[in-house]
Amino acid sequence: MLVLSGAAATGGLLIDGLYPDAAVAAAAFRGNDLATMLVGMPALTLAVIGSIRGSLRAHLAWIGMLAYSIYSLAYYVFGAQFNDLFLLHVAAFVSSVFAFGLALAALDVTSVDERSARRTPVRWISVLLALPAAAIVVLYSVAAVRFAITGQQPSDVLPMPSQRVHLAYALDLTLLVPAVALVAVQLWRRTAWGYALGTAACLAVGVYQLNYIIQKIFVAEAGVAGVTSFDPHDLPVPAVLLSSATVLLLGLRKTPTKSVPAPTAATRTPGT
Repeated sequence: MLVLSGAAATGGLLIDGLYPDAAVAAAAFRGNDLATMLVGMPALTLAVIGSIRGSLRAHLAWIGMLAYSIYSLAYYVFGAQFNDLFLLHVAAFVSSVFAFGLALAALDVTSVDERSARRTPVRWISVLLALPAAAIVVLYSVAAVRFAITGQQPSDVLPMPSQRVHLAYALDLTLLVPAVALVAVQLWRRTAWGYALGTAACLAVGVYQLNYIIQKIFVAEAGVAGVTSFDPHDLPVPAVLLSSATVLLLGLRKTPTKSVPAPTAATRTPGT
């Protein structure tokens, strides 16, 4: 999976004119490729190495980075025009999906429950996950209803073609929002799965927001009207989510706290 994703991103950066899409979409794909090489691949590689060595924190980071890869690659597989690397993108996407399933199956959720610190502010982090998900539902629903009434096409933050906007709305409303909402509920309830997947969700969404910032730089450099290469207002979301992921990861103790059994008649010392 690492080799396939790395090869696809490298090809997108080195092959001139690889993406025959509209200029804004092609620039966004190339920005996504750079983000994958600079952030996604190093983080995923470190997580895999740590997970192989038995690190629970690295295993949760691995799950989060695989979720990021699945979401990111979905745009290439389902939203791009045919290009020379289509089959490579498909192979990278499929391998990411299977790796995600295997990583979840291999997760020792009991250890997560035993090692998670009770003082970790999981409910605050639950709210930080739920708020963006709720905002997406409201904004996308308003745009969809407005389209049904007036025929005005829904738009995205970047001036993408309508087909790409449709894909973003579909992926977010059918996959991203339900998954994040479920994780936020479980995190609020302080379940072990909520803690584990909450960590992964904060990491995945936070890294993709960094990805979006890099995409904007490429889109602005392509001369797309109305897009600035950097906006400080884009920083709080990834900063908050990645900080939340860090808090959750650091909240996992190195060893579980063992409860001390109460003394019984057989174990009491004389005179006690």
